[in-house]
Amino acid sequence: MTSWTAIVPIKRLALAKQRLALPGPVRRALAEAFARDVLVAALETPGIDRVLAVCSDASLRRFCRRHGARLVSDWVQTSGDALNISIMRGVSWADRRYPNDHVVVIPSDLPSIDACSLASALEGAVGLDRAFVADAEEYGTSLLMASSPARLIPRYGHGSAALHRAAGHVELTQAPRCLRRDVDDLDGLQEAVGLGVGEFTFSSVSGATGAARMAAAGDRWAGIVSAAAGASASAGSRP
Repeated sequence: MTSWTAIVPIKRLALAKQRLALPGPVRRALAEAFARDVLVAALETPGIDRVLAVCSDASLRRFCRRHGARLVSDWVQTSGDALNISIMRGVSWADRRYPNDHVVVIPSDLPSIDACSLASALEGAVGLDRAFVADAEEYGTSLLMASSPARLIPRYGHGSAALHRAAGHVELTQAPRCLRRDVDDLDGLQEAVGLGVGEFTFSSVSGATGAARMAAAGDRWAGIVSAAAGASASAGSRP
């Protein structure tokens, strides 16, 4: 069976998800919930033998230690290329310790991700030197994969789907929507909760603080809470 190392770069929570039209504490809580759900999905995925979180927030580092994820501190995120720098810190860690592993980068803002869908995407990448999954808009990138850490060429940022394609990463066009729906704004969040999200995101959206968050975002937040309730009632819900 192919052995995978998953790298999950997590932006510092105080700086994360600034395009979400929500107060800072709400954005921070959602960003942390997204990251926790991504980490849990990766840890539960068959074939992923180790999960490496590149992060510095103490609460997430404690979560990683409790659940068995490895840790690398991120870079000081002041440059526009901070995400790729953080990824390369994870790549360097994997290349030193597990140079023959396949490697997958999983952004921390995919709250609809699940272990079964992720395992299927990884299986589709076996036999390819490099592969990627485009985001829901087909402009950016969600998952990025390579047959070894040294073969990975991260080009996250504006237009990254085209950049990864040009760098030799083969697009996995059959990947399901849950692997593509990253959350950058309220529209993305509403779609994600409609697809079904992990328990931490679900709790963050529909839990005890929901009323305060609804007041912060008005009717938009009410629609997101409604979408979460609809997903919970459906046969495929996962909270």
